[in-house]
Amino acid sequence: MSNRRNKPKPKPKPKLVKDKPVSKGELLNPADPMDDGNDGNGKRRVLIATQEFTGPYPPPSILAEYKNIDPKLVDLIFQRAETEQSHRHKMESLHAEQFKRVVTQGFYGQCFAFVIAMTAIVGGAILINNGHSGTGIASILSAMAILAGVFITGKILDANSDNDSSDNDSSGNDSSG
Repeated sequence: MSNRRNKPKPKPKPKLVKDKPVSKGELLNPADPMDDGNDGNGKRRVLIATQEFTGPYPPPSILAEYKNIDPKLVDLIFQRAETEQSHRHKMESLHAEQFKRVVTQGFYGQCFAFVIAMTAIVGGAILINNGHSGTGIASILSAMAILAGVFITGKILDANSDNDSSDNDSSGNDSSG
């Protein structure tokens, strides 16, 4: 056994273009016009700043900068945000109406299927009771076979549509937007 200690590997320093390392804490001071970013030891200092915002409108400071460029830009930003919002509301209401229609159609379809199946089963039972056992059994079995077929077909179609939607999600094609 060796007595060496497992020393952690040093973390690589961030590099600039032309492989000049940036040391921690060294930043270019934008307020100092005499600061050229060099510290005299061959290292270059850099200031990286980012700004993010969420929502339909930029913060007031950015809007003021847009207004300095062209006063019409601020109005255009607000106009486009309002147009997008009205479009989104319209699409959501259409989606809600379509969902309601699908649910209603599904409910009516189930009710009619129940009535038809029960009519076939009760009719088959009446036929069996009146001495037509072959016809009655055929009526009951055909109603059950049709219901089972519709149920199985529906499950297969649902599974295929779930697979299709998961394939579309994983392909990177995002249709929302």
